[in-house]
Amino acid sequence: MKKFIFALALVMSGCASTQYGNFLKSNDDANEIIAIDAVEKVSKIYLPAKTTFSLNQKIKANDVFGRLFINGLRDKGFAVEEFRKDSKDSPVGTVLGYTLDENDGSYRISIYSGDEVLSRAYKNDSGMVVVAGAWSKKE
Repeated sequence: MKKFIFALALVMSGCASTQYGNFLKSNDDANEIIAIDAVEKVSKIYLPAKTTFSLNQKIKANDVFGRLFINGLRDKGFAVEEFRKDSKDSPVGTVLGYTLDENDGSYRISIYSGDEVLSRAYKNDSGMVVVAGAWSKKE
């Protein structure tokens, strides 16, 4: 029951103010596993080769998840326009952002796509990062 309440709290906490980015304390395995899962989920919802995403955030050089996620989307056939602070043009296509955070060995990814938010929880199980629940979708 405690795990269910924690997972629910992780998902619901995304409803407050949003800070975009990767807030993991350097766990390359978690970054990679979650990025692969996130790319698969997005590619099931949107049509590759017919969808353009515009990032609403800058991906930092040390953001392993961000690079894997964007490159994975491109490999699947999506066009991804990276964030440019100096751009005066309005975004092309669907605006895309993410927040990846952790709390005591549990992780949460929230993907902000247009007006929708996709979230999923993961946990550290004996050193392996595994899914801790289904994807949730807020429209």
